[in-house]
Amino acid sequence: MHRPTGRIAALAGAVAVAGLLAFPVVAQEGCVGVQVEPARLASDGESSYEYPVEVRNCSDEVLEVSLSVSGLGHDLDGAPQFFENETAEAALTLSPAPGTFTLGVGKKKVFDAGAVIPEGKKSLYAGIVAEFRRPGVPTGSSVATRTRVAGMLLLRGPKPWKQQVDVVDVTVTPAEDGSYLVRAAVENTGNVHVAPRGTVEIRQGGTLLDTVKLDGGTILPGFKRGLAGTWTPPKNLDGKVKLTAETIDPRARGSATIDFSEGEAGVPAASITSFIASEVDGAPYISVTLQNIGSVPLTPNIELLVQEGEFDRMRQNFPMTEQLAPGANRTIEWTPALGDGTYQITARATQDGALLDERVTGLRIGVLPAPAAEGSSKMLVLIIASILLVAVVAFLLYTMTRRRGSEMPPPPPPPPTPERGWATPEEPAEHPVAVGVANAVADEPVVVLRLRR
Repeated sequence: MHRPTGRIAALAGAVAVAGLLAFPVVAQEGCVGVQVEPARLASDGESSYEYPVEVRNCSDEVLEVSLSVSGLGHDLDGAPQFFENETAEAALTLSPAPGTFTLGVGKKKVFDAGAVIPEGKKSLYAGIVAEFRRPGVPTGSSVATRTRVAGMLLLRGPKPWKQQVDVVDVTVTPAEDGSYLVRAAVENTGNVHVAPRGTVEIRQGGTLLDTVKLDGGTILPGFKRGLAGTWTPPKNLDGKVKLTAETIDPRARGSATIDFSEGEAGVPAASITSFIASEVDGAPYISVTLQNIGSVPLTPNIELLVQEGEFDRMRQNFPMTEQLAPGANRTIEWTPALGDGTYQITARATQDGALLDERVTGLRIGVLPAPAAEGSSKMLVLIIASILLVAVVAFLLYTMTRRRGSEMPPPPPPPPTPERGWATPEEPAEHPVAVGVANAVADEPVVVLRLRR
């Protein structure tokens, strides 16, 4: 079966900003190829934020750069993941509009970025991704080192926030030097990013063997991250060992029990080495490759979850009935029936309920309708405002006319009319002169009547 390499799936594996979520980086060190600044920007307390974005060519050749806005996430190790996300693309805008352009040696291009937290949300997480290559070189199956870089935006709006995490798994992974990596998988169940830290108490029976400090790290809402530390167990350790992890800022607690035999932990360990979500002939295609990186055979389960916005659309389990030997890998493929839209796909590998690895990517099916042009939008707003202004002025004029008419005194009564028509010399008039009534509205001449004596 044809296995496409999706643009965003490739991005997730090749973006050269791994680990930036752990530290408050404001600029990329050692500019190579193309640099996006700021590489990481975090702001608190504002519902909107404006800042300049600089794309610089630090190479010794002219490059073609394709700039785009993407959603932002991270894997279990904290490495940033960039994927198509309609909400993020609408909330973070660039001026001039992102696209493809040529950048000369040592040259830069500056964009004005504007971010607005979506209504009903407390935070926004997005990335500005730059893909680059020599002009005229088509994008092939082989990806050159550091051909994609990105700048990340972490925006938290005004308080109150919901800062909450859960410890969903605690485990150990053996290292080559005989030590173990102690990992607490922490899920952010709040509505803003957090950076917890913590410890793991290791006990056998009632005896405290060690307390391991966990490195802190940024966790985005809805994502999991493994906080890790190093532990060297006593030689020839046998029996059950309990690991209890506790985090602070915010607080959470979780535990697990692991069997040791002659100093070795019989724990499963696996890694998702490839995760592709793409569109092939208008239909979705998803594939996941899992590798056993531990020392014991596995019979894992791979769960795929499809979400559209905040709603779960589909969930599918792929249990492995045959054992996966240490060092071996296996690939599952899925073509779910999805309509046009933008989706978030989560791949989760577990063994008897223990979390082995988890990855997230995005998938767009079909073409989204293009937004209205900025000029058209402004013209429409101007027309509507003009109509409203005319209506208001007309209403005010009508009201003033009515009011002025009600305040004017009533017109004088007309002069008496002679009962016998025109006066004659034999019948003198009571008034020597009588003036006729003129038309005060139309432009008609005034008529004066003179009576003869």
